[in-house]
Amino acid sequence: MNQLVSVIIPIYNAERYLEQCVESVLHQTYQNLEILLIDDGSTDRSGNICNALAKKDSRICVYHKLNGGSASARNYALQKASGSYVAFIDSDDYIMPDMIETLVSGLESHDADIAACNYDMVYENGKQRLHPVIFQSDMQLSPQEAIRCLLLEKSYRCYPWNKLYRKELFRNITFPEGVTFDDIMTSYQLFRGAQNVYYVHKSLYSYRLHADSITQRKNKKPEDFNEMIRTVREILKSENYDPQVTAGGLLYYKYFFHDMIKIGAWNDRAYQEAREFYRICRHELHKSTRISVKDKTEIAILQFNHHLYKMLYQMYCFIKERVFR
Repeated sequence: MNQLVSVIIPIYNAERYLEQCVESVLHQTYQNLEILLIDDGSTDRSGNICNALAKKDSRICVYHKLNGGSASARNYALQKASGSYVAFIDSDDYIMPDMIETLVSGLESHDADIAACNYDMVYENGKQRLHPVIFQSDMQLSPQEAIRCLLLEKSYRCYPWNKLYRKELFRNITFPEGVTFDDIMTSYQLFRGAQNVYYVHKSLYSYRLHADSITQRKNKKPEDFNEMIRTVREILKSENYDPQVTAGGLLYYKYFFHDMIKIGAWNDRAYQEAREFYRICRHELHKSTRISVKDKTEIAILQFNHHLYKMLYQMYCFIKERVFR
């Protein structure tokens, strides 16, 4: 267990959190790393911080490029990476000291192509909340089962972080540039190309929720959600509308509408498309054993009366914000 791991950190105006992020990688129990810091045209002190960090540790490689977005930065780094395995970390997050070692062990011990771990959501006030998952122990999954979990958003999410990949998976796969949701189709393609996927129940990644990340979410436009719905529909079509995957697609639509409500970017066209999709596959949703009664009820209310659903969801968000303030 001594393969080189390339840790890719795309950076844009992350001066507030960057040092903690990089230090969490430097202090990994697994030491055979190359750490690629991709300064994606930052206008704050991020570039200077990258240069200073590189002087402290020879494993750090810094690249400065014109701003092209996170997908562009990841693709650029993949061309530079020389490791057998690849991990992505967002520059405002941080990882536990044994994350890389645990995921490398998961890959090699179970002959997997992707290993993923659970994560905590960290709020600005310091409170942490464990991401709820469907599995309560480590688990090896087929690509089909992993894709179902991806759409159900129970154990895997489409984020590229909190995972370790064999680099060869990226031979013919890149992150789509110039689109808002650049990671969902990429995650699907990577899971589809894997022979085995290993899930580690332990929380090893800390995902930070702060004002800037909320602003990024608010920058999404109504048409971005049309793009997202088309992407999910492509995935469902590729899976031949497998009943469990189809039901997961409806659950994904619910999350899209949550974002629409939060940022005030309601899209009637997207809603009507989702409603028609619900009409076609509602039987698969109701038969699904992987979607909770709560989620099924929420989807039914959303399809029946989106005004009522918006009111109830806004009340829920208000109460939740008070609890985690």
